[in-house]
Amino acid sequence: MVEHRSPKPGVGGSIPLTPARLNLLVMIQSFRKYISDVIIEARKISWLSKKDTLTTTVSVFIIVSIFACFFLLIDLFISNFINYILNI
Repeated sequence: MVEHRSPKPGVGGSIPLTPARLNLLVMIQSFRKYISDVIIEARKISWLSKKDTLTTTVSVFIIVSIFACFFLLIDLFISNFINYILNI
């Protein structure tokens, strides 16, 4: 019989006789560290001013409206062209 050995003898879970253990304390500590790191990174966020936000929002709506009109015209043109060809 072949004996299966773990690449790291101190680590459980590689052999069915020694299943991996769920270490609750380590999980809680790592979760707390993750939350504290998220809070630290969230404090680094720099927000735009109200004026800048309003300006960029209005410009996006204008550009989207222009493109919507453009594609509407292209769609109408292609639709009429195809209907003209099919009715000949």
